[in-house]
Amino acid sequence: MQENCDILLSELNDQIRNAIKSGTHTTDYPQAVQFVLLADLFNYHVVQGGFAQLIYNLQGAYLAEIEAMLLAADATTAHLYYVQSIEKCLEEDAHYQQFLESPYTDEHTLKNELHVISIAYFKTGKSFIAEICPFISSSAAAVNGWLANDIN
Repeated sequence: MQENCDILLSELNDQIRNAIKSGTHTTDYPQAVQFVLLADLFNYHVVQGGFAQLIYNLQGAYLAEIEAMLLAADATTAHLYYVQSIEKCLEEDAHYQQFLESPYTDEHTLKNELHVISIAYFKTGKSFIAEICPFISSSAAAVNGWLANDIN
């Protein structure tokens, strides 16, 4: 089941991106479509490099939107650790900005602290995909509806 949700999320993301690239759709999409894109983004970065990679690559963008997606998807475990990561970044803004401005490969205390949060998240054994599987399945209809209404 989890593998099917992972595949479905990837397929929906590809379909949305292809529609935007082809010019048949704009980036003015409904929230459900945005949440699918954000879920795929979240999943990719957290699996590849944890919350440090996600936060670094976002560079401050879409932080509130990702939280809204996690809440809408009822991803309670992912949300808990995401909030811990954001709170860690907010503890000292100068430290956070320094992390974002330095090369990711550089040693940084905040990056290490975010890795600790990521390890704790992974130790829960609750994968993000498993948590959001019902949400992704129900989002497919909204994505397909948006795809059926092109701008041409």
